Amino acid sequence: MLIRALLLSITLLYVPPHMAASLIEKTKPSILFVNPSIKNDVFWQKTQRFALEAAQQLQFDISVIYGDGTRFFQYEELKRYLENNKAPDYVIMINYPGNAKATMDLLRNYPSKIITIEQTISDQEKLAISIPGDIYPNWLAEVIFSNKQAGSLLAKALISQA
Repeated sequence: MLIRALLLSITLLYVPPHMAASLIEKTKPSILFVNPSIKNDVFWQKTQRFALEAAQQLQFDISVIYGDGTRFFQYEELKRYLENNKAPDYVIMINYPGNAKATMDLLRNYPSKIITIEQTISDQEKLAISIPGDIYPNWLAEVIFSNKQAGSLLAKALISQA
């Protein structure tokens, strides 16, 4: 969980060169954090609080929408948000299995830069959306967590302290 939160903060720290001018001009980049779960999900509450704090420290405007734990609801909430609000500079989200291509196709219609977190989609969907920047030029990056590597590092640290 700590590793996930740390990687999310690294994601929020990424500011491409073309955004540097807006930071100098004191305008705040805007972020839409798509919380894939419900409001009272303990893990995602912690992750969201971390994202909100990082955004505040970096002086970014951040909005949050909830996916309610389903790909259909998340897609509809994202669509509703984009239709009713100014498109954010960045969208940070999990690409839900079964809706990855539809979600990326939706976001293609907006100037928002996309950063995906966690890779939970099938190999077939991975082929359909490819990699960041290939089919979807506004898809900047994907932060993938390796639970195996995290477990290995944790085990080594615990063994060294035993």
